[in-house]
Amino acid sequence: MCRRTGYKGPLKNGSRPAIPIGGNPLPPVSKGATPTAENWGEGQWQTVEFAVCEVKSNSMQALLVRVGIDATAGGWNGPVDPGTMKFTYVPIPEYSPKIRPNLHRRYEEIKPFLPAGSSLPPQLHGKTMHLDPDFSTLTYGDGGQRAIQIQRLTRGDLLVFYAGLGPQDASSDGLVYGLVGLYVIDEIVPAKDVPASRWGENAHTRRIVNPEDGDIVVRALKGASGRLESCIPVGEYRNRAYRVREDILADWGGLGVRDGYFQRSARLPRFLNAERFYSWFQKMKIPLIQKNN
Repeated sequence: MCRRTGYKGPLKNGSRPAIPIGGNPLPPVSKGATPTAENWGEGQWQTVEFAVCEVKSNSMQALLVRVGIDATAGGWNGPVDPGTMKFTYVPIPEYSPKIRPNLHRRYEEIKPFLPAGSSLPPQLHGKTMHLDPDFSTLTYGDGGQRAIQIQRLTRGDLLVFYAGLGPQDASSDGLVYGLVGLYVIDEIVPAKDVPASRWGENAHTRRIVNPEDGDIVVRALKGASGRLESCIPVGEYRNRAYRVREDILADWGGLGVRDGYFQRSARLPRFLNAERFYSWFQKMKIPLIQKNN
């Protein structure tokens, strides 16, 4: 669990603060905040300018979310350098015709971040992208059954993002399936309740929201969440499909899908042992950044 805090002496139940997630600096807390026993611990306290994150013992949950353009959603794959694993995050197309005025996000925004020798395919020129997750605002939106599933998560749980990327190397065969980002959840709000001043933060509020659709927006914890500077390759082609490598599946403690199968689906795969996955992830030591590209 992650929380802003200031204290001296023990926290509740004798727990101690963990090292900040991924070694990333965490955001400051404002001086003069009012402490509570729940958020600040039961020992003596003093205001300090940092936050701590603790893994929720025996209760952390995590879901694996496929994002980014691919052959089934957009007809292309975002480019990746197979040597450095540096990649360009290219979202799927926006299929809703009801985008609020002045909130369209066009694929032309991606052009400056494409590697040499790569260009947008013709079908994306002038089109609106469904920029979700939006790593610059640390938000992710969803609807339908997936939104219902995500709403079962709480603060401190994880959304783990992966994508199928196209290697920019003539000698490379197939796709690179890799982790591209991670969110430590701060809060989950109904999209219909997001004020107009914050509509631009996520694709599910840039569009005109039907209150009956039940769309949600996840906001992630700053300093502990974001886009990975380079992707972490985790996939391989076996048994006629792309799947999570068997050794990585074992390191993670398993996924709630058969044989680590990668797919877009109405139900998000869950990590069977979120704490074990998170420990593995932290050992990768890949910085998380708050920008899309």
